[in-house]
Amino acid sequence: MLERYRMATSLFESDAPTESTDSLSEAIFLEMVNDPGFVTLEKDLQLDVFEKLGTLAVLATKYELAIARYRTSIDIGISSQLADSLLFDPTLYLGESYYLLGKADSSIFFLKEAEKRLHGPMATNQSSRLFNSLGVIYYQSGNYSQAVNYFSKAKNLTIGQRDFDELEPYYRYALFSFLNNIGSCLVNLDQPDSALSIYKNLLISGIDTDKTRLQIARIFLDLNEVDSADRYLQQAVNQSDVSPFFVDLRAEALIQKGARLEAEDLLVDFLENRKESDFRLAPLYNKLGDLALEKGDFLGAATHYHQAIVRADGNFDQQDILKNPSDYSVGFASNHLFEALIGKAKAFGRLAKGEKSEPYFGYSVASFQSAFDFAYLVANYYDNDEARVFFSDFVLEGYRDGINQVLEKYFETSEQALLERAFAWSEESKAMGLNIGIREKRVKTLEDLPDDLIQKERDIQFSLSQIQQKIFAESDEQQRRILNELALDKRLELSRLHGQFAEFPGYTKAKGEKNSIHLAELKEALERSNTLLLSFFDAGSAWFAFTLDEQQLKVYEISDYALLNNAIPKFKTRISTFELGKEYKTGGIGTQLSKLLLSPIMSKLSDYDNLMIIPHSSLAGLPFEVLENQDGGFLVESLSISYQLSSTFFSSEKTKYLHSSIVGFAPFHSAGLETGDEKLDQLPYSLEELESFKGEKILDSAATKEKFLDKVDDANILHLATHAVAKSAQPEAAFVAFFPHESGNKLYPIEISGLSLENTSLVFLSACETNYGSLSASEGIIGLSRSFSFAGCKNLITTLWKAEDKATAYISARFYVYLDEGDSYAIALQKAKNDLLSDPTMAQFHHPAFWAHLVLIGDLPSSEKPILMYSLLLGLLLLMVGLFWWLKSKKMKKSIRLGWI
Repeated sequence: MLERYRMATSLFESDAPTESTDSLSEAIFLEMVNDPGFVTLEKDLQLDVFEKLGTLAVLATKYELAIARYRTSIDIGISSQLADSLLFDPTLYLGESYYLLGKADSSIFFLKEAEKRLHGPMATNQSSRLFNSLGVIYYQSGNYSQAVNYFSKAKNLTIGQRDFDELEPYYRYALFSFLNNIGSCLVNLDQPDSALSIYKNLLISGIDTDKTRLQIARIFLDLNEVDSADRYLQQAVNQSDVSPFFVDLRAEALIQKGARLEAEDLLVDFLENRKESDFRLAPLYNKLGDLALEKGDFLGAATHYHQAIVRADGNFDQQDILKNPSDYSVGFASNHLFEALIGKAKAFGRLAKGEKSEPYFGYSVASFQSAFDFAYLVANYYDNDEARVFFSDFVLEGYRDGINQVLEKYFETSEQALLERAFAWSEESKAMGLNIGIREKRVKTLEDLPDDLIQKERDIQFSLSQIQQKIFAESDEQQRRILNELALDKRLELSRLHGQFAEFPGYTKAKGEKNSIHLAELKEALERSNTLLLSFFDAGSAWFAFTLDEQQLKVYEISDYALLNNAIPKFKTRISTFELGKEYKTGGIGTQLSKLLLSPIMSKLSDYDNLMIIPHSSLAGLPFEVLENQDGGFLVESLSISYQLSSTFFSSEKTKYLHSSIVGFAPFHSAGLETGDEKLDQLPYSLEELESFKGEKILDSAATKEKFLDKVDDANILHLATHAVAKSAQPEAAFVAFFPHESGNKLYPIEISGLSLENTSLVFLSACETNYGSLSASEGIIGLSRSFSFAGCKNLITTLWKAEDKATAYISARFYVYLDEGDSYAIALQKAKNDLLSDPTMAQFHHPAFWAHLVLIGDLPSSEKPILMYSLLLGLLLLMVGLFWWLKSKKMKKSIRLGWI
């Protein structure tokens, strides 16, 4: 038996394998398996036999057979309690075989199982192969940023820093594969220049030039440079092996040239004889759907989109176009599946409009809802914020289509259910990634995850932040490369840990639950605080504004879409820019914006104490306080204004905030700091900010990052009178500055996000540009404020642009005065700003540049005054009762003495 094993293995591992050697090797292995004496063979050799039989089946493209053999190999290893190192290979190969069959769930499961078994000594090539396969899985499921991490790790393990001319043929092709995969990710992450640089270098290598040319053509098509794309497509044509990817690109090139009929014929001819459920065919069916929709064949479009759904889902084979999958899982074509569902919804919507058929409108709404449910599932599946932000922006266009269609129907029928649905979709489309991240962080503590896993996550995040700080400070390119590789290892370790979290059903279920809109509860909360909710939605070709108060939900369309989009950036520049000697005058663009945004509700604003704004798209970062009221004054003069990212963030359970413990930091009160290229000026008025409240004040050299991290868990309110540096092009490099210490003085977003601020009432970020950064249309501003929200803090006072020290100190001081009197955060901030505007000694700071930068992002306003009033009334009542009994007692004593009793 052992001799036959050696003979078969020798043929299997032949230096020049052929079909004949493979066939002979398989025959000997099968003969051994069918021999009763096979059971006497060592268990590790039995495992190896079935593993090799599985590989031979893969080489023969018999994937179902390969899967059965790999499973037998694994079963032998598990039942015999063999080492993980022996189980690694068949588990990896099993996951790859499921991928080749297009079975996403099973492929992901077994590749993750292989990753768990990746510990201790392991062949570099095998671990590299696993990381590359996992990269493919993340890529196909749309998590491109995580895919880059895995592809990069695979490359580093196998190739290191060597280039093509330093490598043997096998490793040259491996390097090509890794770089090609990384380039594909960069294209999807909207980094075409970086991707193009990779592919042009790959062309020089001479390896698989057709594949490289297709990738370059794809980039040029994305840039709408069809002539350049066409040149590469023509060079890449290989008639003997026309791939779905090539057909997709060729069709897109024809469409961009206006040859839509030719594109349609190309797609139909290619798909005519392909009935298999191959996820790679989904984008072709989607393209056919788009072409049919464009020419008015709405039923045909719905049919094509449905076929895309069947291919993209993998587990859904219903041919009835009125049906949608009901039990989704994240697969290899998540983005294509979402696009197909949206396309079918649009097609049904057009059918309903053309034929005035209510059932078709219902099918349309159902398909939109199915798409949005699936989008939430995918975003919840992703294990990092960057991927969620990217995906949220990707699905936004689908939400726009759905909201436009439902509101169009609402304006025709006035059916309230349609308005409520449009509002709910609008709110759930905003900051979806942040919402999931906050929930995920919170349920880790609620679902009894093991403390050691949670601590391990904190340790990895801390290590990652330490490495990141060194990367930012390091100027030597070689050292930066080493540090980047260390950071990559930590990110992958964190990804594996998150995989372990997912094994706890309670945690997975809890974090997957949506924060739904409950209108009745929201109305009650608005009534309690006398607040009007004003939520905007950029629908792509129109702006809508939803208003909600204690009575009803309404919507209005803003009259001029283009005019508003043009006015917003101009107004932001005007109010944030101060020129010495020039007084700010109302009117002009400020009046224009007020009319565009608020004219339908302007006359009603006087009925409310508070206005809660939920901005969207380019409205993020616009301080509505500077807009003008009916009297021509600033809006802040007539009511308080606060902001939130989405109505889904409002807590159904009202949190009772305590202000008993306030801790303030002013690290640059006495002196500034200059290190390298960064200069942090002295903030002489920062002490005034801290002196305005009763609490702990930590100044100058004591105000270190280490001290902040030590105090952060104990404070109800944190006040940071310091510097912050925003990095719109590199959000992860932004920081809040503290006094230099051996642990560093910069608090980065990754560290802030890891804090636990669920019980913190307010963070007052009196520092420059803490709510400034890159703008995501769906998620809002990606800046330092987002990190504090991610950490669980529900209320933030933050800054939109560079702050002026003295004016900010004045507003801070007045804010705490009003807070002590029982005002809500929103009203206290409003009153503080109005004090500045009415104070003649601060006349030089009346320009909006000095006060409009401070905004409150948080929960619905709640005031302590009713509690104080009731307390006073109760105290007065007790006093009166006490006085009554005292007087009565005195009277009784007197009566006794006089003999009346």
